[in-house]
Amino acid sequence: IPWQLVFREVSRAYRALLLRHPHAIPLLAALPLSDPAAARAAGAVMALLRAAGFDAQSALKTLATITSYVVGVAQWEVGTAPYRAERGGAPFPLPADADPYLVELAPQLAEDDCDETFEFGLDVIVRGLETRS
Repeated sequence: IPWQLVFREVSRAYRALLLRHPHAIPLLAALPLSDPAAARAAGAVMALLRAAGFDAQSALKTLATITSYVVGVAQWEVGTAPYRAERGGAPFPLPADADPYLVELAPQLAEDDCDETFEFGLDVIVRGLETRS
């Protein structure tokens, strides 16, 4: 199995899990590898990456990249959901002292396609990893 496919499928599955359970995102983000379930999941991903040709150190760094990216994007998606929920309606109110760049981008945020944004990030990371192999 090409590692790029493994990376994408693991990332998509983890994102889907987090979005099904958004209140668990902070808990899963802080779950230590000493937790047996976390260690099993990490080990399974590491095994797939090793089988795809990654050395141990690169596999570990790639695991950290997958985890960090997916948790971060899921947290962003959940935190910005109210902006997207207002499509076609009145803009979601921003704080009075909101950064002008955020105010400027609020309409774009309301139209954001989270799946497209997620895939964009996956593409960036995969391309970066490909240059290292």
